[in-house]
Amino acid sequence: MKKLFAEIKINVKTAKAIKNDLHETVDKYIVRTKGVVFEEIEKTEEKLLAIEIKI
Repeated sequence: MKKLFAEIKINVKTAKAIKNDLHETVDKYIVRTKGVVFEEIEKTEEKLLAIEIKI
C-alpha cells in the first residue's frame, strides 16, 4: 500500500506540474495573440484615418 500511495503522490505532483506548464503556455499564447490583434487594429485605424472621403 505504501508503494501504491507513493506512486499516486508522484503522479499527482506530475499532473499538477503538467497543468501548471499548460496554463503558462496558454497564458503566453493569449498575451501574444492579444498583442497581434491590437497591432492589427492599430494598423487598420491608421489606414482608415488615411482615407480621405470627398463629398
